[in-house]
Amino acid sequence: MLTATSVTVRGQAYALRELERADVLRVRWLLWYLLGALSLAGVMIVYLQNGLRTVPAMAGMAGAALLLAYGQRGTNRLRLFRLGREAAHFACRAKRRPGSASWPS
Repeated sequence: MLTATSVTVRGQAYALRELERADVLRVRWLLWYLLGALSLAGVMIVYLQNGLRTVPAMAGMAGAALLLAYGQRGTNRLRLFRLGREAAHFACRAKRRPGSASWPS
């Protein structure tokens, strides 16, 4: 929650005067990218080597595409840089709504 004088993230309040800056990074899930890409490549290679028929190959490619799409979802990483202290890191699952000044807690 963002107010005129403070920011509250997951129950911890930070005064705006103690913050040097804040960064929001979109982080993708690399593990799901790798699993999806390797699965897709494996299914296609086995299909092209005539090891799979068409319907099982299509099912395998659809499953691999779902893994790739799941990796695309990712998360938002919020970093609050505080003056004279370590940065506070938070992972926010939900996407920030356009035009909204508050973050999910």
